[in-house]
Amino acid sequence: ELDLPAIAVGDSDALELGDDLHIMGFPGIGGSTITFTNGTVSGFTRQPNIDGRAWIKTDATIAGGNSGGTAVNNSGELVAIPTLAGSTDDPDAQTVDCRFITDTNSDGVINGLDSCIPVGGFINGLRPVALAADLLKEAEDTDPGDYLREL
Repeated sequence: ELDLPAIAVGDSDALELGDDLHIMGFPGIGGSTITFTNGTVSGFTRQPNIDGRAWIKTDATIAGGNSGGTAVNNSGELVAIPTLAGSTDDPDAQTVDCRFITDTNSDGVINGLDSCIPVGGFINGLRPVALAADLLKEAEDTDPGDYLREL
């Protein structure tokens, strides 16, 4: 049996303008440590085919490599995921103004094998955790033993 810690999931729909956010992630450009920034909710954005809030805007400085990290409220609850926006709605589209500027794979060379670092565009986007509600519910209802038996 695994006794892994888990972060509490908050209500991203309850966020209001000016609410505090604490952003953590592990971007390649941050070196070999976790990065941490604070900010506030500065707005919300809609997107075609998504009901309600598609994006939470923040004034926190978020490096593009933080995608998949955490955005937590003052109660330490996960309310959003830092996510780099693409230049179009096409999931295979290039990210906005993304360049190879740092040796993220530590091979001594900056080239296409490194992580592309966004240097412009909408990089302080947070996806509301509410968009993952169905996935989280499915994970909660799944017996971990079922997954381990499949392995």
